[in-house]
Amino acid sequence: MQESFNIKSSSGEYSVKVGDSILESILELQYDNLFIIDKNLKSYIPESLEKIIYIDANEENKSLEKIPHYINEMKRFNINRKSHIFAIGGGVIQDISTFSSSIYMRGIKWSYFPTTVLGMVDSCVGGKSAINLGERKNLVGNFFPPENIFIDTKFIKTLSIDHTIGGIFEAAKICYARGQDEFSKFITIMNDLSVSDSNEINKKIDFNSMILLSLKSKKWFIETDEFDQKERLLLNFGHTFGHAFESATEYKVSHGISVGFGMAVAIEVSKQLKLLNDSGKDFSNKLTSFLDDSFNTMQDLNDIKIKDFDYHSYIEAFKNDKKHFDTNYRVILPVNNGSLKIIEIDKSFEVEELITKVSKKYIKKYNFIK
Repeated sequence: MQESFNIKSSSGEYSVKVGDSILESILELQYDNLFIIDKNLKSYIPESLEKIIYIDANEENKSLEKIPHYINEMKRFNINRKSHIFAIGGGVIQDISTFSSSIYMRGIKWSYFPTTVLGMVDSCVGGKSAINLGERKNLVGNFFPPENIFIDTKFIKTLSIDHTIGGIFEAAKICYARGQDEFSKFITIMNDLSVSDSNEINKKIDFNSMILLSLKSKKWFIETDEFDQKERLLLNFGHTFGHAFESATEYKVSHGISVGFGMAVAIEVSKQLKLLNDSGKDFSNKLTSFLDDSFNTMQDLNDIKIKDFDYHSYIEAFKNDKKHFDTNYRVILPVNNGSLKIIEIDKSFEVEELITKVSKKYIKKYNFIK
């Protein structure tokens, strides 16, 4: 079963198609075009395809310093303004393909096959790229939507449980940001996440429904605020604390899992600052309960465990987040009835102490330390 819908952008509409076994049907028709593919997916790609750039999907290769290499490879394959690029992989492949396609010959058409749950439920739509510059994560980027997005849910079966749940956390974030009705639908789809491996998750969760709910919820943010000026910024919920956590663990903990941690911290910080009324506490507690249950599912996984944690590095990474102003920290927090808002907090030692205290609570609660 397949379902599709369109998303409007300033450069025109692009389509999103969700289903099973979509990849094979597309590959059969695209032998003359260029493919940028995660190196780990070689087994899915027919040998008859000739124009392929295989990339190790890591943060080092998602850097501005590496972009000239990809551009030169595109030229070596004689890619021109009439060519089409197909990107197959997770977020790193998407960022590289978006940015490279946008600047090669001032822009050529491209399409995307996300192969991670995080890519399927969130990052595949919106047209954003984020490229690292030296040690600064996601400092460079632009907007360049694909012409098509093809979501083949069979790839979910290949993922580890932490990467699957990390993607689910991003879907939870989007649905929570959209409001209580969408988040209630999300919780209904999730049913019960108390499982021990990816195979059980695949049997218990209707991923097609979850992906469509998440993407259609995000569609509203994209079409309302395509260039991240106001409403779409709320989708950074969990990311300020999450990015700092990710950095402090030297990226040993994946992005999606870090965002789940970041949302839990954000909710607790909001409670400590007394920004929530009773209704807001009830709403945000539903998300916290979902996160608690999900992390409990993963408590024995070594993939999300670290030997120790440098809280100084964590706070420094938080302080250096690109979204902050000179005199204020800017974070997305639930306020009042639980809806999200950009909150500016004075930079102070007391605020840093509060963030450290709350973060310590959830690092212990979610059993991150070996």
